[in-house]
Amino acid sequence: MINKLRQKLKGFTLVETLIAVLLLATAIAGPLTIASKSLIVALVAKDQVTAFFLAQDGVEYIRFIRDTNKLQNADWIDGTGGDYTGVDMSPCLNSNGCYTDSTGQQINSGGNNILACGSLCPFMRYGSLNDSNPANDRFRYWPTNSTNEPTTIFRRTIKLTPGTNPEEATVEVTVSWSDTGGVTGAGCPTGTRCVIVRENIFDWQ
Repeated sequence: MINKLRQKLKGFTLVETLIAVLLLATAIAGPLTIASKSLIVALVAKDQVTAFFLAQDGVEYIRFIRDTNKLQNADWIDGTGGDYTGVDMSPCLNSNGCYTDSTGQQINSGGNNILACGSLCPFMRYGSLNDSNPANDRFRYWPTNSTNEPTTIFRRTIKLTPGTNPEEATVEVTVSWSDTGGVTGAGCPTGTRCVIVRENIFDWQ
C-alpha cells in the first residue's frame, strides 16, 4: 500500500526533465527559424522590387532625353547642335557610368543633370521637392547637400555602350544595395545584391 502511494507521488527525474525541455525547445525553434527566414526573404523581395523600379526609371529617363534631343534637332548623345541646349548623356559613356536625377532637377552647380561617377556612383536620397508635403517623397539625387533627405541603401549606375552601328547604343542600368549578411548576387559589385536592366536605343528622327 505504501509502495503504491510512493509511486503515485513520485515526480520527474532530472533526466526526464531535461529531455522534456529539449523536446519543447526543438518544437519552438523550428517555427521561429522559419519565421525569421521568411522575414529576411520578404525584406530582400521588397528591396528587389524597389531596385527594379529604380532601374526601369533610369532606362525610361535616358529614353526621354534621347527623344527630347532628337525632337530639338540636337545630337542624340551629347545634345549639341540643336534648337536648344540639349542634355549631354556623354558622361554615361564613362567606364564607371553616370548618375542622374529623373525628377529633372540639376544635380550640380553647373546646371548639369547627368554626371560621371567616380569609382562608385553615390547613394540615392529619399526626399521631397516640398518638405512640407510628404506626398511628394521620392528617390532622387538632388539636392546633393541636403541634410533633410536621408541617404538610401541604393546606388544607381547608368552606362551607355555604343554599338557597332553608330546609330545604336545599349543602355545598362544597375541598381545595387547592401544585403543582410553581405551576400553578393551574380554579376553584382562585391557585397551587394543588384538589379540590372538593359535596353538598346537608337538614333531616330
